[in-house]
Amino acid sequence: MGPFLRAEHLVSAGRDQTENVAGKIDAALTQLARARRIQRQSLATRHGLSPLQLDILMIVAAGEPPEPSIGVLARELGVTQPTVTAAVIALERKGLVRREQSAQTPRRTLVRLEPSGRRPAQADLPFVEVAGRLEPRLQEAMLEGALTMIAHLVEDGTLSVARTCLTCRFHRRDADGDHHCVLLGVPLARLDLRVDCPEHQPAA
Repeated sequence: MGPFLRAEHLVSAGRDQTENVAGKIDAALTQLARARRIQRQSLATRHGLSPLQLDILMIVAAGEPPEPSIGVLARELGVTQPTVTAAVIALERKGLVRREQSAQTPRRTLVRLEPSGRRPAQADLPFVEVAGRLEPRLQEAMLEGALTMIAHLVEDGTLSVARTCLTCRFHRRDADGDHHCVLLGVPLARLDLRVDCPEHQPAA
């Protein structure tokens, strides 16, 4: 094998290996998503809810952002407004939420959590406990890797809602790969990177 063919073979092998690792990451994420879906379904069933109703409770319980209007919840969850409205009405009948008109925009309906809705909304999730078992360096790497993937999905239009540091116009990354928030004027350790920041403004 000549030098040119040998170099081409090495490049091809490196590309195949990279694609194989990317495929393994995709497969691993698929398994995690499946496990999370099973866990959410079990939790929802235990409380007499649908998975969508549980998602709504969790978003509202987490507090703003986003403003918990019907339209915003629909955009957050990637479903239609009538679908969210039907789910909210069902939750209201169960005494878990209430609807009220926005003081600023009377035509906008907001969803507020009732005390009885906090228990299913704040139930312990095994994924948090499992992630807590990871070594700190692995937690840092996984957080940064997940946020980087989210940023790429926002860039290519797959995701339309993300309030992470890496999708924010205030985020900067220097030549050494270190993160900085220009809004706060501080460096950000990888564990400081936010998944849902209230000061987030989408990058151009």
